[in-house]
Amino acid sequence: AVVSVDSLVDLVWPEGPPGDPVAALHNQVSRLRRAVPFMAIETVAPGYRLAAGPDDVDSQRFDRLVREDTAGSLSEALSLWHGAAYAEFAESPVARFEAIRLEEARRQATERWHELRLDQGSADLAALEAFAAEHPLRERAHLIWMRALYASGRQADALAAYQRYADRI
Repeated sequence: AVVSVDSLVDLVWPEGPPGDPVAALHNQVSRLRRAVPFMAIETVAPGYRLAAGPDDVDSQRFDRLVREDTAGSLSEALSLWHGAAYAEFAESPVARFEAIRLEEARRQATERWHELRLDQGSADLAALEAFAAEHPLRERAHLIWMRALYASGRQADALAAYQRYADRI
């Protein structure tokens, strides 16, 4: 979608624009074009548009791979992550909501990946335990963890994990 020059100026300089905001924005767009030559930034009245294909943007590629819902596609989707979503734009209200959505999608994809691995008989107990510990109130993560313990012959550990989770909630 085309984003107007006024909107971009407000986003780039939330504390107030420089003296000549149009020229300053033009300079920033020129720098961006040099930094990402593989992506077309089009000048379209009244502003600019990023012409990107569905796999040119990691978040879109992630969403597509998650929709495929296979262990392989989820593994590939999760491999796209390197730190927190939009961490460098944490103060931007535009990025903040998308980052929250993506972080939740990442947690759900991780749970689903573990679930599919468990169904295939190749659960990664250590990674699953770490994920459940990192997210102590995520019911699905703990359910998959308990199922994995049970499936690996560790019924007592599965029962103990259930009791620890039940005590937390």
